[in-house]
Amino acid sequence: MTSSNNLWRSFGFAGQGIWATLITQRNFRIHVAAATLVGVLGFLMRISGMMWLILILTSALVLALELVNSAIEAVVDLVSPDYHPLAKVAKDAAAGAVLVAAAGALGIGILVFGPRLSRLGTDFMLRWSQDAGLLVIVLLAAAVLWGLVLALPFWVAHRRRIKPLR
Repeated sequence: MTSSNNLWRSFGFAGQGIWATLITQRNFRIHVAAATLVGVLGFLMRISGMMWLILILTSALVLALELVNSAIEAVVDLVSPDYHPLAKVAKDAAAGAVLVAAAGALGIGILVFGPRLSRLGTDFMLRWSQDAGLLVIVLLAAAVLWGLVLALPFWVAHRRRIKPLR
C-alpha cells in the first residue's frame, strides 16, 4: 500500500473517531453546537479577520480537548473497569482541561460578541416590541432548530445501535 493510501486511511480513521464521539458524547455535541452558534454569530455580525482567527482557534482547542478527554475516558474504562483512584485522577484531569478551555472560550466569546450583542439586543427589542407575535415565532423557530442540532446524533446513534463510551 502506498503512503498516499495510508494518509487517506488515517484521515478516514480520524473522521470515524470524530463521528463516534459526536454520536456518543453529549458534551462534545454541546461544544459543536456552541461552535456552530459562534460561527453563525460571527458571520451575521461581520467580525474582523483577527476575531475569526481567535474564535476558530478557541473553538478548535475546546473540540480537540473534548476528543482527547473522550479518548482518555475510553482507555481508562478499558484498562480499569473497576474503581481506582488513579483512574479517577486521569478522568478528572482530562475533564478539567476541557473545562479550562471552555471557560476561556466563553470569556473570549463575551469579549468579541458582548458589545455587539448588547447593541443588537437594544435595537432588536425596540424594533420587535411592537409585534410580540412575530417575536414569539422567531424564538420558537430558533428553539426548534437548536433542539434539532442537539438531537440529530441521538437519532443516528439509535438507528446504528452505538453504545455510549460511558
